[in-house]
Amino acid sequence: MDMFDLDVEALRKAKRAARQRVYNKANKEKEAARKKAYREANKEKFAARYKAYYEANKEKVAARHKAYREANKEKVAAHQKAYCEANKEKRAAQNKAYREANKEKEAARKKAYREANKEKIAEQKAARRFRKTYIINHLLVAQRGKCASCHANVIEKHHLDHMVSVAKGGTHDRSNFQLLCPTCNFKKSAKDPLAFMQERGKLC
Repeated sequence: MDMFDLDVEALRKAKRAARQRVYNKANKEKEAARKKAYREANKEKFAARYKAYYEANKEKVAARHKAYREANKEKVAAHQKAYCEANKEKRAAQNKAYREANKEKEAARKKAYREANKEKIAEQKAARRFRKTYIINHLLVAQRGKCASCHANVIEKHHLDHMVSVAKGGTHDRSNFQLLCPTCNFKKSAKDPLAFMQERGKLC
C-alpha cells in the first residue's frame, strides 16, 4: 500500500466518522438507548474492562474522581444522601460487616480520632448532657411527672425512652422521646410503641 492509498483510506475513515457524528447528534435518544441496552447485555465485559483500566490507572482515576467531587460538592452530597436514605438497611449491614472484619483497624482509628479531638469530644459530650437534661425537664412538665405508659411517678426515677427505637429507624429528635418508669422501659425494650401499648391494654 503506497502513500496515496493511505491518504484515501484516512479520508474514508474521516468521512465515516463525520457521518457517524452527524447521525449521533440527530438521534441522541436512540443512540443513548442503544448504548444502554448494550451495556446491560454486556455487564461482565464492561466490568472486566473497567477493572483492567482502573488497575492500570489507579492514580489517574483517583485524581479524576477527586476533581469531580471538588467541583460538584453539592451534587455529590445530595446523591450520597439520597442513596443512604434509599438503602438504610443495606448500608447498615455493609458497615456492620466491615466493622466485624476490621475490628483492630476500627479500634485503632477510633483511638486515634479520640486522641486528636479531645476538646471537640468533650464539647460534644457536654452538649449531649445539656440536651438530655433539657429534654427530660421538658418531658417531666409535659407528662406531669408521670410515666407515659403506667402513669407511675417518675420525678425521682425515670428512663428516657425512644418511642420508636433507633434500631427500627427512630431518630434522636425531641419528638421521639418519652419518659418511662424503669419497669415499663425494660418491658418495652425495642418494641413498636403501638404494639407495646396494646400489650398494656392501652389501645384496642
